[in-house]
Amino acid sequence: MQGLDFATTKVLLIGASEFHDDPQIVDIPNVAVNIEKLYALLQDTEIMGIPEANITKSLNESKLIVEKKLNRIVKDTNIKEHTLIVYYSGHGMYSNHDFRLYLTTSQTTEEDLEASAINGDRFKEYIGRSNAGRKIVILDCCHSGKLLNSMGSKVNNVEVLISTFEGTYVMASSASDEPSLFPKDEKERPTYFTEKLLETINGGLENKSELCSLHDVFCNIERALVQDGRPRPQQSVYKSAGEIGLCKNKKFVQALPDYEVAWQKALEKNSKWVYDDYIKEFENSIYVEDAISKLEQLEDEERWQMAKKANTLAALRTYLHTQKNGRYRKDANTLLNRIQDKAKTQTTEVTILSSNTDAKSLSKDEIAVKDPIDNQQLKDKSSKEKSAKTEVAIKEIRQWGIVIFCTFIIIPFFYYLATNKTSSDDPTNSDTQTDTEYRPPIDTMVIPKVIIKLVLS
Repeated sequence: MQGLDFATTKVLLIGASEFHDDPQIVDIPNVAVNIEKLYALLQDTEIMGIPEANITKSLNESKLIVEKKLNRIVKDTNIKEHTLIVYYSGHGMYSNHDFRLYLTTSQTTEEDLEASAINGDRFKEYIGRSNAGRKIVILDCCHSGKLLNSMGSKVNNVEVLISTFEGTYVMASSASDEPSLFPKDEKERPTYFTEKLLETINGGLENKSELCSLHDVFCNIERALVQDGRPRPQQSVYKSAGEIGLCKNKKFVQALPDYEVAWQKALEKNSKWVYDDYIKEFENSIYVEDAISKLEQLEDEERWQMAKKANTLAALRTYLHTQKNGRYRKDANTLLNRIQDKAKTQTTEVTILSSNTDAKSLSKDEIAVKDPIDNQQLKDKSSKEKSAKTEVAIKEIRQWGIVIFCTFIIIPFFYYLATNKTSSDDPTNSDTQTDTEYRPPIDTMVIPKVIIKLVLS
């Protein structure tokens, strides 16, 4: 596919949006939008880049002025290396006298249509007189398909005259018996056909080609308009004119090496694991340093978020120790200093409070509120106090257990032994000693008293 040489391309944009001489002809303010948007698009270097000096505008001008500009651009495109592009947007009207199609101008009236509008056949003659190697005509008007049959042809066998040309291409917004439509209530929008033309050229095509051909542009416009329920556009192709590259394809992407494709995907996913895999797989790639930098940034971000969420001295100090070149070191130091200053202030408050208040009267929540930074130390101290109290309680329980054991088990046992032994050793009858008080040979309370004394000591 061969593209246009934009430096040698001449363009004429013709538009008729206002018809002050005949109120019966409906104004089309959208036509003015068409002309301005096309004028800007043609000069866009990313799409076409036609020099401003090569583009001529004719908006709401008389028939005489329009035909003068047509005649001038025909004379300027007089060699094969030139490209001629003519665009017309306005009303296409049939004459009730000669039944021919006329292209309206700003001074057109229905009563004097033949004298105030451009005759379709004469318009074709102007295009035919150009000797440009490529001729492209775009018509956005009612009944524009009427001009397709002989567009680009000259009287007396035009094919002989232009046999060395690459061809002539015509694109029309509707068939010969159909009207072209425009959004009447949205004056800032282009007409429907031109809007799709602008969208196609601006957006590009998914065809893996560096250029958008005239045929591909037309097919995309046709598909979009038919889906929207608009009139089906028409085209007329002479020889290979449809294969002319009209503009650059903005969706075209050249085949990239594997490391380039992988890098683009890594940037899209933007995760540590993807960058790590890229470094391992393409260790000699020109993007390895960038991948390492991205990986370090993500790790730094992750560690900072963890430290920030924890918001403790330990977490912030760990971040500062591990991230020597971290982006958030300044923020970490700020938080660290703030926590330390707060800790000093609250420690002073706790000290003053403890000197005036019994520590036992403070609840755990109060201590935690007064000194959240030293809370762990207070917990450790409280735990030690609890352990000491527990040991004392256990010791007391053990002592009282021994006392109870001796009182109810040991003492009665020894008393029982003492009384039974003396009774069995006495040779006299027990009846003879009823009047005499018995006294054991030893004090049976000696041993229990000794045990109790040892326990209490």
